[in-house]
Amino acid sequence: MDAAMWGFVGALAGTVVGAVASIATTVIANRHEARLQAQADSLSRSERSRAFQRENLLAVQDALQDLGRLTSRAHLDNLVAHRKGAPWGQTPLSEEVGAGLGLAHRRLSALVERIADDSLRSELKETHSKLTWETMGASKEESESRGRDSDEAYGRAMPHLGTVLRDHY
Repeated sequence: MDAAMWGFVGALAGTVVGAVASIATTVIANRHEARLQAQADSLSRSERSRAFQRENLLAVQDALQDLGRLTSRAHLDNLVAHRKGAPWGQTPLSEEVGAGLGLAHRRLSALVERIADDSLRSELKETHSKLTWETMGASKEESESRGRDSDEAYGRAMPHLGTVLRDHY
């Protein structure tokens, strides 16, 4: 083989090696970029999830406070009516309290189901149940006993809710 042929083979081999190196570099760069994009997407999803939980937990705090306030108001209305001679729990709630209680129960139920933390969700369901039963006592004493139970549950749930909420910041 003469020198021209060796030159041609050398140039061809150099071109092939250069092309393979370029393709390999492109593949490696694309894989790295895809990995970085997947990490960015995962981080973005995680942050959206944390933001959703934060907003939901703040709404749960408000809803739980509303329900507690309206439950106390219903108890007070029953107490006032009872002192005026009405049988316990037989006086219809005012429009404001009745509608407010219904809305607060529905809102809290929906918000609690969106909580990712299983133990908090369970505790809030228990608290919600106790607040519900407080307004359904057959007597003043029973309602007050249930009220103490719901106050204790509320007192445990709010700090737990605050702890989980702080974990999402």
